[in-house]
Amino acid sequence: MTSWPAPARDIPAFFTPQQHQFMTMVRTTGQHIFLRATAGAGKTTTLVEAAWHLPQPGVFFAYNKHAVADLQPRLPARMRARTLHAHGVMLLRQTTGRDIVPHEDKARKVALLAGERRHTYIAALAWSKAREEGLRTLDVDAAAYLTSLVEWPGSPDALIHLIPRMHEIGQHLWERDGLADFTDFLWLPATNGYGAASLQVALVDEAQDLTPLRQAFILQLLGLPRSAAPGRLIFVGDPDQAVYLHAGADKEALGRLKTRVKAVEMPLSVSFRCPRDVVAYAQAYSTFIRPAPTAKPGTIEHLSAEEATFERGDVVLCRTNAPLIRLALQLMVQGRSVSVVGRDLEKRLGEGLRDILPATGSYLNDDVTELVRGYYQPKADPLKERIRQGDRPAKRILTELLDISKCLRFLAWIVSRKEGNATLQQALTLLAALCREQTDAEVILSSVHRAKGKEWPRVTLLYPEMMPMASGDPEEETAVQFVAVTRSQDTLRFAYGKESWATGWRVKPGGQVQPAPPSRTRENEDETALLAGSPPVVSPPQAAPAGEATDFQALPSLPPVIPPATKTPALPGQGRTRLKVEPSAVPSGAAEPAPVRVAQPSSPPPPAKWAQMIPRPEAAPHALVEDDREWALFGGTAVLDRQDLQERLEALQEEPRPFLATWATTSLELLHRNPEEAVSIQLEVLEQFEQAARLARLAVPSTSTTAAQLHVCVFEGNLARIRVGRVVRRHVRFLRLEVDGQELVFERRYGELLEGGTPLTPFIVTTPPR
Repeated sequence: MTSWPAPARDIPAFFTPQQHQFMTMVRTTGQHIFLRATAGAGKTTTLVEAAWHLPQPGVFFAYNKHAVADLQPRLPARMRARTLHAHGVMLLRQTTGRDIVPHEDKARKVALLAGERRHTYIAALAWSKAREEGLRTLDVDAAAYLTSLVEWPGSPDALIHLIPRMHEIGQHLWERDGLADFTDFLWLPATNGYGAASLQVALVDEAQDLTPLRQAFILQLLGLPRSAAPGRLIFVGDPDQAVYLHAGADKEALGRLKTRVKAVEMPLSVSFRCPRDVVAYAQAYSTFIRPAPTAKPGTIEHLSAEEATFERGDVVLCRTNAPLIRLALQLMVQGRSVSVVGRDLEKRLGEGLRDILPATGSYLNDDVTELVRGYYQPKADPLKERIRQGDRPAKRILTELLDISKCLRFLAWIVSRKEGNATLQQALTLLAALCREQTDAEVILSSVHRAKGKEWPRVTLLYPEMMPMASGDPEEETAVQFVAVTRSQDTLRFAYGKESWATGWRVKPGGQVQPAPPSRTRENEDETALLAGSPPVVSPPQAAPAGEATDFQALPSLPPVIPPATKTPALPGQGRTRLKVEPSAVPSGAAEPAPVRVAQPSSPPPPAKWAQMIPRPEAAPHALVEDDREWALFGGTAVLDRQDLQERLEALQEEPRPFLATWATTSLELLHRNPEEAVSIQLEVLEQFEQAARLARLAVPSTSTTAAQLHVCVFEGNLARIRVGRVVRRHVRFLRLEVDGQELVFERRYGELLEGGTPLTPFIVTTPPR
């Protein structure tokens, strides 16, 4: 590649030695360069300066339109700032000679034309993901990966045939009708050769977030690697900030891109943003970052989230959205102006509200839990099944679904709490008030992902014990933690949940051993909080300024979202239930009820490839199995022989009650991942499940039922009785029954209490005893 003469413009005197070395390489060679830049290292300033020292015309590819608007005035006239998609639209427009308008419904139309009418939405999503992954055809592994990525309900083999067919239809719609969606803005140029070898220089920012399609698009524009006179690629990124692995980005992509184009790697490891003490905490997640020689110490604060106060200009970050929504509502009660960042979040929550709430008329506050359950359960059930089969990405998807469902419940609950009812429009109005863009808002709230690339003087990290999420990719979770702590320019505050604060658990700086948080359920992955019927009163998170309401008159109390403490398993007889039945003597000679017959869960499958990503514990005298379920079996003080435990779980697996059988199946899956002969367990949990199974088998029968009645198994002390339940209301997802004068709501598919059953709470007997 030809070297170019250096322009007259000098390298800025304030540049560091690392920046000088990079600029010298830019000026004196024609080599491709990968600039690895840590958080706050001045990468954009450095890349902009490089543009002035390149004599060739080119394009500076920024990640979004806001960055483009900021960059263009800073660049020489020969260098244009664009997003990748804007450049793709330009190429499509040049090809057709007409304006290109995105056809947002194209993927759905393609799915229908491909004959996929039953799962149209998911097929459309699969096609979009396949294009983003650069998959023209699929082999078995690619099909399995895509199946997990989009929650495809059918066989992966079906995608092997469906995706190429959809590519053909999509191309036909483009050629015949000019139809293109957002993904097509890159896919069509990349697959049709539009704009090939048309650029002499490409400067690429945030390269760690490039998907395979985006990489292919850029390389084609430069004529790499096959053109006789390819353009020059200079790309900037940081694998330590690759927080979008779940969306198709790849932490190893930077290394592969560097290898593919034979780029020279150069470092920018000095952070000018973060104070020395903040960098010390960041070094727990990256060994690359260094403080600037003149960096100030900065301030690190550890505090209880319940007692946290917030000042104008504060920014609150959290791993998930539900705690942010709750805190924003609490601050609004106090008359504080807030802004929850994320148009995508507002859109998704708006769609969710439209799904769960009636379009016309009002809904009752008492129905909110059941409405959200109807939204959550149909999506959660297949994900749980995939998790039981060892599909690790499904666990992340389920966690995100639970997070969104909690947000929906908060919004629907709060607008209907005061009057007892509300409308969809009222809920949407509240959502818009929370998520409106306010640059002058007193407090800004954002997920860590949405905060990437930004910086503020004072940052509060809400519930740091939620990270890393057990359901996430380990490398991505480390990147999320790194991004979270490196947003602060001066003060970094860690605001802990109640249990972490009480037990003294604290985030540690780099070089110190980071103990596990006190509760592995800190992600709130169980459904109990989401599906609870009545939220407790929530106090404001801080003392309000004088004259401001603190009694939640403006907005009623909210369901809790503070990461829950580790649940002590309910002891026999302590299961939660509103059913009150006076004990009675067992009738003499009572016949034993016939066994209940339901479909049994399959035997635990061998660990899937996703399970191999789970880090194994270090060798110990007995296995310490990670178990983050609500009813966790592993990790207690009792030690059992592996074979003994396996036999007891296999017996439970044969139980007709799905709640018990599914728990046993999942427990066996966890057990099979650990070869040790002795296992630490919570013996009281196992014994409670065994007691529930034993009592149900010996349940005292009741009289026969009519078509409008069902049998319900009720636990009374050391007995179980079959009671008759009268159906009060039937819903596609739940049943409301009257049992002995009390109304109970059951999940329809498995017959467990809707508000979260335990081994010793009533359940519907699916096959009545004879």
